[in-house]
Amino acid sequence: MEILDGKYNLRPFRPGDEEGILALWEIAFKSRMPLERFKWKYLENPYDKTMMLCVSENGEIVTFYGGIPYKFQYQDTIASGVQLMDIMSHPGHSENRVFAKTANQFISFFCTPDKLLYMYGFPGAFHYSIGERILNYQKVNPAAYLQARVKDLFKGQEGDTGNTEIRMEKTRTLDCDDPEWKKFWENCSQDYPFALVRDPGFVKWRFFDHPIKEYQVLKFIDKAGGDMAGYAVLSIQPEKVILVDLLLKDSLPLFRDIMECVGEYLLNKKVETLDTWLPDNHFLARHARAAGFKQSKEPLGIIPTVALFKQSPSLDWITSHLYYSMADADLF
Repeated sequence: MEILDGKYNLRPFRPGDEEGILALWEIAFKSRMPLERFKWKYLENPYDKTMMLCVSENGEIVTFYGGIPYKFQYQDTIASGVQLMDIMSHPGHSENRVFAKTANQFISFFCTPDKLLYMYGFPGAFHYSIGERILNYQKVNPAAYLQARVKDLFKGQEGDTGNTEIRMEKTRTLDCDDPEWKKFWENCSQDYPFALVRDPGFVKWRFFDHPIKEYQVLKFIDKAGGDMAGYAVLSIQPEKVILVDLLLKDSLPLFRDIMECVGEYLLNKKVETLDTWLPDNHFLARHARAAGFKQSKEPLGIIPTVALFKQSPSLDWITSHLYYSMADADLF
């Protein structure tokens, strides 16, 4: 598609565009994205490719509008919901309205009923205001920023979690077809009627294949039946530990047992606090507050956001049912 008020072409991503996209990233964000991270995020993920570019007549990429079309649990079916990421435009071309036109072309090309259910993301206030004006961004259930003292999570004696109904194992590798993790997601999914499908393919790509970041992936096994009862993913940083992702059925006793195991694990590492972000109205956030997490002012300024189409659920339904974590956002 040619833009009439400037010699630009709008087109989807092609192999070989990586260098131009990363050059635009440096101009737009005043930092660098490693090529290996771009490839991991957009080219090596287990999903389709949804990237629309605006290219000037001299071949310079001046706008990038893209994201990852995750598989989404939507009640009893699976749909695609694109998580918008790394949206950027060259400031020297803003007079030609290339950003708005690229965004609209993205929607026309990718957001048809057969391809995409809805768009979502976690912009800051500035980018939210742009999206609200151009793409009808709408706010959804806000993120609760929750912190816990590790010693409050683990209240037993060191090395003693015998009073819990579960045991914890550290997962070091994972196969995309792992039957245990597949069964676990199938058992949990009824409690997550609108959520990114956390099957073993997602977990492997997101946490084990990341080219830069390292994660601690912990799974929890029911002592009585031997089935997987939950998992938690930690990002252990010098100044803090982030609970990046968490999945279990809706059970406060199970939540407490899992946090007791996590607490003991972190105490052994001399960690004092654990931070996480969860949808404020989700049962996991309620369980966290009941288990000793304290809610504070959200420090990143993120605004959980959706953009809806004719084929999308209503905003009220999404607000009531959406589950997300920092695993969706790749912020940690």
